[in-house]
Amino acid sequence: MVIPKKEEYIFYQGEKFQVEFYFTEAGRMPAKECLEEAALDVKVKLAVLVKYIAEQGKIFDITKFRVIDSKEKIYEFKPLQYRFFNFFYEGRKIIITNGYMKKPQKVSKKDLERARDIKKDYTYRAKGGAVIMEKNKTYLDKLMVEKDFRGKFDQEYQNLCIAEQIVQARHHAHLTQSALAKRIHTTKSAISRYESADYDKYGIALLTRIAKACGTDLKINFVTSKSVKNGSRFATAV
Repeated sequence: MVIPKKEEYIFYQGEKFQVEFYFTEAGRMPAKECLEEAALDVKVKLAVLVKYIAEQGKIFDITKFRVIDSKEKIYEFKPLQYRFFNFFYEGRKIIITNGYMKKPQKVSKKDLERARDIKKDYTYRAKGGAVIMEKNKTYLDKLMVEKDFRGKFDQEYQNLCIAEQIVQARHHAHLTQSALAKRIHTTKSAISRYESADYDKYGIALLTRIAKACGTDLKINFVTSKSVKNGSRFATAV
């Protein structure tokens, strides 16, 4: 069996999960092959979703991540028009099986069936093996070397972090989108936009109103990350 280098199949290792590309006995990685043929924006958005779920353990926005087959427990990442199927595995792993560019509105039955088959194959091959969770260089580390990718990634990841925190604050306050909208004098559709990772027009005044309406405080931190060495700087809202 051909085993790829860890930085080729380990996408990202976070506090909650290690995200990996599935690879065949011949060393091929269907999901990675699909991703590398996609545009830069698709790579950025998938990387943002992967890092967030690996660090935080959950993505609330079902337009970005959701269960697609509840019986077989197959999920999908949804960066733009692409879909990347995946499943959770023991040892705090998420395995990305395969991907495709979605054209019609319905899920591709062929690609979903392939994801099911890949899960069975992975489970069979992994049985009895020890799960190693040591820190490794990852595929995302390789992508971050590219300046164009890194610049877009930082902004997209910040947007997702803010959107997800708005959802969490609203849930903790036991508010519906309509109720929160009423408190800050806007519409339900506006709240829906604020809770989407695609929204990029956050301002301190808006976030302060949302925080107050949810009974929380807004805290802004300027965080120096390891990527500063490569020229990447960004602030996170908590």
